[in-house]
Amino acid sequence: MSKTDFMDVISILRGAYARNDMLKDINEVNVWFESLCDLESKWVKKAVLQWVQENKFPPAISEIRDLAKKIAQQEYEAGNEKSWQ
Repeated sequence: MSKTDFMDVISILRGAYARNDMLKDINEVNVWFESLCDLESKWVKKAVLQWVQENKFPPAISEIRDLAKKIAQQEYEAGNEKSWQ
């Protein structure tokens, strides 16, 4: 995932959880990016969108990673994507 794609993810999270101080600090943003950059951006974005639609509270990095992997696996099983390694 590129930093430009990651900025879209941050915008979604900040918009959905505006009352929370989530991802306001550059160090926190860097940790999130480094923890998610090995995943395809479309999987992460779908995971974040699904999370904000279904949850009142902000996610942990591990929750987004798990959800992104599940989405990737579903796409693979549907014949749309390569498998998550």
